[in-house]
Amino acid sequence: MAQANALIDVLCVEDQYRTIDTATLSNALWLLSDRITDIDHACQQLFKEAA
Repeated sequence: MAQANALIDVLCVEDQYRTIDTATLSNALWLLSDRITDIDHACQQLFKEAA
């Protein structure tokens, strides 16, 4: 969760994403997607265990 939040902060602060080349931006968004998917899977597992 901390990694996802940090990446969002870095990309959003004063439109910093505009100064990043497209390949780096694409990889950053890919990393964010991976972390959000990991968080979603972890939450789903917790829900299954709690049921």
